[in-house]
Amino acid sequence: MLTILLYLSFVCGLGQTAPSTPIQSGPSIQPVLSSATADYVAGLLTRAGDAWEEDRCDDATLLYSQAFQIDSTLKIAAYRLGWCYNEQARYADAIWPLKDAAKLDPSDQRALAELGFALLKMGRYYEAVSAYNDLLAVNPRSAEARYKIGWIHNERREYEEAIESLRAAIQLDPYMGKAYADLGYAYRKMKRFEEAEQAYLKAIEFDTDDAAPLKALGDLYFDNLRQYEKAAGVYARALKVNPSETRVLRNLGWALSELGKFAEAVEALQKSVELDPKDAVAQTELGYAWRRLGKSDLAIAAYKESQSLSEESAAPHFGLADVYFYNLGDYPRAIDEYRTGLKLGDGNLKVFLNLGSSLNALGQYAEALESLNRAVARFPENSGTSRELGVAYDGLGEMDEATSAYQDAIRLDPMSADAHYRLGFLMARRGDPQAALREAETLKRLDPRKAEDLLSKILH
Repeated sequence: MLTILLYLSFVCGLGQTAPSTPIQSGPSIQPVLSSATADYVAGLLTRAGDAWEEDRCDDATLLYSQAFQIDSTLKIAAYRLGWCYNEQARYADAIWPLKDAAKLDPSDQRALAELGFALLKMGRYYEAVSAYNDLLAVNPRSAEARYKIGWIHNERREYEEAIESLRAAIQLDPYMGKAYADLGYAYRKMKRFEEAEQAYLKAIEFDTDDAAPLKALGDLYFDNLRQYEKAAGVYARALKVNPSETRVLRNLGWALSELGKFAEAVEALQKSVELDPKDAVAQTELGYAWRRLGKSDLAIAAYKESQSLSEESAAPHFGLADVYFYNLGDYPRAIDEYRTGLKLGDGNLKVFLNLGSSLNALGQYAEALESLNRAVARFPENSGTSRELGVAYDGLGEMDEATSAYQDAIRLDPMSADAHYRLGFLMARRGDPQAALREAETLKRLDPRKAEDLLSKILH
């Protein structure tokens, strides 16, 4: 009677969905089944096997789970049930049947590999390493297990251990491109850039259709080594494999801008923002390229779009300020944008210097001094800052400080024609024509026009 009830319950259950979690481990004692139940289980396994072969994981999951509930010693059902759960990205569900499969047959490499994978995807790294070590105890030449352990070490920022495991994987499989790629990542994190480069080149050699190692090598050249020509070349290769990789397009455009190839940069960055219109960084870089091409309206539009996408970012405000400062000479707007940017983030030397220069241009010398002194405090020994300090002091009538500032500017950059010119004009006004004439003589070599202008002011 019990056998009939079991049979009917499973027949009625065939239309139901698979359970949300697999049945947990039970005693691995071979149950005593009636011939009818055994036949029923055999039928389930046959149908499940057909579904498995046809990649119908939903059906296979249901049928294998039903068979395993009746006979918990069916290791094929446990393994394939776990495998299907992994395929469905139901990693938490996969763990129990795969543990059962490994328990039923501790030498089953497939079950141990799938168990390690499920645990890895769940972020249960310690247990995943244990599963992969169990696999290595069965098969010490499993390159995949060594690779996965190395991958986990990278995730845990254990880069020395990652390098050791990944090298072991490569010894077992010298053509494993992904192991070279992850080895490059570990070397890069340890700032061993030459070794990282060589590892990435090997990954590219063996995985020619994979854009990931190309992108990683490009990032090494771009972010770490600042070798923009190499970065641009590698990013271009990556885009041949995957033309829609927006971050690669953005970095390619950025690298091209660093190389002064602004028209090509615009082409790459426009493709990037077409694919991802909400990428504020790409919009900022597009604004920079347009500015350098002299397309002020397009630069302003790109920077304003970036501002709308990233309201807390200082970069698009600084970029827009540069358009007003360099391209349009609109100093009030430049000042507003520089100051807005400084409220949102930190500024570099150029920001403080340009802000001070803009204030000097408007005759706001006291405010200029505030910005320029901040620049000196953070970025000492800069000729441009010293020159603009001279302008501010000069405008305030503080002649001694202005003289000292211009002299500092010349000491830091003897080729600064503007500093020589301003110092010469100041010396003339201070009643020292000989000192002024010395600056004019120097200017004859650096900028003859400025020399003529200074001489006319000294002599008249």
